[in-house]
Amino acid sequence: RASAGRLGATDVDLTEVARAAIADTVALAAERGIELALECGPSVCALSGTVQQPAAGDPTSGAVPDSALHPDQHEPLMATSSDPQSLAVLVRNLVDNAVRYGHRDGRVIVRVERVERSGVRLTVDDDGPGIPDDEHERVFDRFYRRNPGETTGSGLGLAIVRAIADRHHAQIALDRSPLGGLRVSVRFPGGDEAPTAMRAA
Repeated sequence: RASAGRLGATDVDLTEVARAAIADTVALAAERGIELALECGPSVCALSGTVQQPAAGDPTSGAVPDSALHPDQHEPLMATSSDPQSLAVLVRNLVDNAVRYGHRDGRVIVRVERVERSGVRLTVDDDGPGIPDDEHERVFDRFYRRNPGETTGSGLGLAIVRAIADRHHAQIALDRSPLGGLRVSVRFPGGDEAPTAMRAA
């Protein structure tokens, strides 16, 4: 929805963006037996449970129920964006990386929560091998590979993630996940923190 008082800016429900990213990643998660959960604040607000490999010939087996991806109620957690499509790319890249590089039959948790000064934080946790602390800055290089043996593909795509985060004046941080793998957190500023350039005169 349009955000009053900001030029070219829209308030985007980050929960809905995360939910769409999970829906886009269901096939890969099913193939790898990954358990996905989307948490909003203190509770699980959407998909929770193991996504099973679809049975041969059954296109609905292992699919995420529409009711799971679209619960009746959740608190809107809004991020201000002048380019909602790029915001979707950011979230989708993070979820895809977590599913792709986490352990088979493992877990990925996507969390959206309100933080101080009306900001919103997106956190993606996986249980994979993680990334050494001394390589945290290097992962934002265009061709950085999480698994040294990889010879195909174009890296993690975190260079794109950082560029999009910068355009949204968001802070991105890497840490050790409680699940044992990597945690990526992106904190988006709230309305009272929005840069002057995003406000109408």
